[in-house]
Amino acid sequence: MQAFGRGTNLHALWDSGLIEGTGRNAAALTQRLAAAAISSTSRIVSTAQIAEESCKIVAAPGFYPDRKVSGEYVDRYVSVMEQQLQRAGQRLAQVLNAALR
Repeated sequence: MQAFGRGTNLHALWDSGLIEGTGRNAAALTQRLAAAAISSTSRIVSTAQIAEESCKIVAAPGFYPDRKVSGEYVDRYVSVMEQQLQRAGQRLAQVLNAALR
């Protein structure tokens, strides 16, 4: 698969490619997502619920791009990636807070 003018795979695209390839600054993105963080009183979810959320994302029509990742794909999934990063940070904070009490 090709994205942003270079060879890649879906795992790498979602790990860092959507951030790097769109010219986003990781530190600025982190600050923006942290500032918009959901309430710290949000409920703790199970690993099964987290897996189900991910399954819904990958089951969406068009999630698996053709040989070349289109601009439409990036436009569609950057917001999903940001939402998942925000959720992951919030959930990690909940786990750490519970462990350190």
